[in-house]
Amino acid sequence: MLVIGDTTVVFNYGTHIGYVYRNGNKLFAVPKGPNQQNGYYGYDSSSGMLMMTAGIYYVYSPQCAQHRDNQVYYRDFQKNLIRFTLDANNQNVKILTTDVRDFTLEADGSFVLISLKGKLKRVKIENVDGPDAIKTTVLKEVQLTNGGSQTTHWTTFCRLGKHTCVAGHDPSVSPYTTFLEVVAESNTAFTPLPIRTTFTNEKSKTTLTKDYQHGYIQSLKHFESTKKTHILIGNSAFPFELFVFGVHSKGIVQLARKDSEYSIMS
Repeated sequence: MLVIGDTTVVFNYGTHIGYVYRNGNKLFAVPKGPNQQNGYYGYDSSSGMLMMTAGIYYVYSPQCAQHRDNQVYYRDFQKNLIRFTLDANNQNVKILTTDVRDFTLEADGSFVLISLKGKLKRVKIENVDGPDAIKTTVLKEVQLTNGGSQTTHWTTFCRLGKHTCVAGHDPSVSPYTTFLEVVAESNTAFTPLPIRTTFTNEKSKTTLTKDYQHGYIQSLKHFESTKKTHILIGNSAFPFELFVFGVHSKGIVQLARKDSEYSIMS
């Protein structure tokens, strides 16, 4: 759910449909990208829950929908980054870029993007040569690796000022392995720090398939203590566990892990 002045944008993960409301009145459905079959594909905000740990069925990052002024950005089912304007008469829908697992809109107007296969990059996206042309300039990028694994999925990230914490997992190994690492950002490059944290989850005995069998990190929230210590709160979807991580100069460490006991697997 996005609240922008007197306008509210509500998304629904299950139906890939969202609606724009103003002063409680429905204005229009969240538009799909041009020639796209499905719309929004992120966490379910239809319940109105605004907590970072939204619930066991919300299997994508809350970052999947963001806004700046009267423009809304979201990730769709086909992993496109879509932009539209909060104007019922001129929605101006555009596909800005593709292969997006998660993203943030930065204060300077650039975007930080990550793909499912671990390409982390900062890009500048702008209209050029008319309103329908989009130019994407890659400012810096890095291909994240997980040893020699070719089956690692990178699911979300959290910005920590000039650093970025990324979460990934390898569903092909047993026990199922999830990890987090921190990537430092200079003016010219992304550089992974040497110390990562890793933990395992056994496969579920449910009929759920692929990622939904396991406890991969769904979303991350950053806090800074009074002593300037960087703390991350994370949650997994299946089972619905909560994690606390500490970030230091060489990487990240897991501080705590707790099953919420609200998981469908508990």
